[in-house]
Amino acid sequence: MGQPGFVFAEINERCSPVDRGARYEDPLDRALRQAHLGAVTGGATRRDEASETLAVGLDVELLDLDDGLPFVIRILEREGAPTGSILKSPRDGSDRRVPFGIHAGLGLYFSTVDRPGTRHVVTLDIELIIADLSAHLGGHGRVSGHWLGAASTAVYVYGPDIAVLRERLLGFMADSPRASNAELVPITPVTSRR
Repeated sequence: MGQPGFVFAEINERCSPVDRGARYEDPLDRALRQAHLGAVTGGATRRDEASETLAVGLDVELLDLDDGLPFVIRILEREGAPTGSILKSPRDGSDRRVPFGIHAGLGLYFSTVDRPGTRHVVTLDIELIIADLSAHLGGHGRVSGHWLGAASTAVYVYGPDIAVLRERLLGFMADSPRASNAELVPITPVTSRR
């Protein structure tokens, strides 16, 4: 048995704490326990000053860092962890940072203010937008979550191919009158570590 230790997996995905648990925390904890390599001991959500989620994280206790680190990365990537994710490990007295992730992410930001200089609020049916967007993705990605801000609403989409995601989202924007004021924003690095 190798050296035990704690690691923190910062997952570059904008999702709710409930989705973080279902998508990453529970599958990783099950896999670690089945392999007798450790357990997930907690979770976190990093937000900006407007309370928009920027990333989620998992505290992980490993019984063997040598076997556990690649195992954690493999499981999180299997579950769709985006590029720009980092596994932080205090190994050999230093703060080691291992990049991981395989999926790309794009945010579709809808302005909820009608015109510059006005205070007219545009009402969006976010559930209808998500349903329409999911249909446009056609299985080539997934809607991860959304955020309701003071002047905009964002919907986050992730998938294995950034070009396909962009094409699908641009098609949605062209076809949907609800997306006439939307802006497409990259939320993960364009290339992975590979």
